[in-house]
Amino acid sequence: MLWYALLIIKAKRPPKSLAGGDAWGLCEDNTAPEKTIHIDPNLSEYDFLTTCLDEAIHGCNFTLDNDYVGEMSSSIAYFLWRVGFRLQKED
Repeated sequence: MLWYALLIIKAKRPPKSLAGGDAWGLCEDNTAPEKTIHIDPNLSEYDFLTTCLDEAIHGCNFTLDNDYVGEMSSSIAYFLWRVGFRLQKED
């Protein structure tokens, strides 16, 4: 099982140099020495959930096509949202 560190960067998106352009999230290749998932914290709650799922799926299987992962994460996020899943704010 691969373990990734989750890095939520305050007030900025993942660096363009890592993401290859504007991105809400980034999962580093599982061969990276420090496996890290970067997530933009300034997203709406729903987009944050979708991005977390998207990057987690990449972490599980880095070889999947990005469009396929996007569809899968969007479907899972929609399901979770419909059943009432919401993120809890930290105090």
